[in-house]
Amino acid sequence: MRHINYNHLFYFWNVADAGSIAAASKRLYLTPQTISTQIKLLEEASGTPLFQKSGRRLVLTEQGVVVKDFADEIFSLGLELSQYMRGSEQLSANDLTVGIVETLPKIAVEQLLEPAFDSNVRLICLEGDLATLIDALHKHELDLIVSDQSIPVDDSSRIYIHALGQSKLALFAPPLMMEKYSHDFPNELNDAPILLPTENSPLRRAGEDWFIQHGITPSIVAECSDSGLIKAIASAGRGMFIAPINIQTEIEKATGCKLVGELDDFTERYYAITLDKKIKHPLVSEIADSARTSLALD
Repeated sequence: MRHINYNHLFYFWNVADAGSIAAASKRLYLTPQTISTQIKLLEEASGTPLFQKSGRRLVLTEQGVVVKDFADEIFSLGLELSQYMRGSEQLSANDLTVGIVETLPKIAVEQLLEPAFDSNVRLICLEGDLATLIDALHKHELDLIVSDQSIPVDDSSRIYIHALGQSKLALFAPPLMMEKYSHDFPNELNDAPILLPTENSPLRRAGEDWFIQHGITPSIVAECSDSGLIKAIASAGRGMFIAPINIQTEIEKATGCKLVGELDDFTERYYAITLDKKIKHPLVSEIADSARTSLALD
């Protein structure tokens, strides 16, 4: 086709995101018939089906996936242009909105965001799982994401992954458990009470691999997505937990827990995830540069 009808593309994009014409019609305040007609016109113009049915949902065809990738970029740029023309980009320069993956230790996040605290901006922090935060980033609701995990990207993606650094991991314990588990570490850790992040956490996977490597079967007291809750439970003397050793001093001061031992060569890595925006928040680069200086990458 010679020219793209962007209204047709916009309806297609919303159906692809919502998963059905009915869901998209509620979102756009249009009748399902209107949206269905517009998508058929787009498919006729492109000469290929973009959706196929899977139960009650519509799933993208191979061609539909490619078209949606282009649509993601087109409408992301359009939203950025709209914000710029309204002047909101200039107004929001006084704010820095950061998405924080919920499994990250909050003390480590505070250190990574130190340049923001030293500036005159208002820092807005939103926690969530990585998938939800990536969606918010695409919608320009976030300036960057601080994460303990990377994501796959390709040449068509506007997402950039910035490696910030890493820290070795260690096991921390409440004072009453120190005497029992610190003398012959790690040989006495069988059935030891352990607090772990939920399964979507790289720190959880590193801990499990380390236990397997040493033939240890701990007693899992609790699994929490919030690292702050893990430390609160540990402070109450209910279990040990794994955390980056680079925040040892802060952990011991805040929780009263002490370092039991290091987890050999296991590390936690930190990433900043951003969009390739035409107008970038000046603090994003400063945060990345500061983190790379304080957290060396091997």
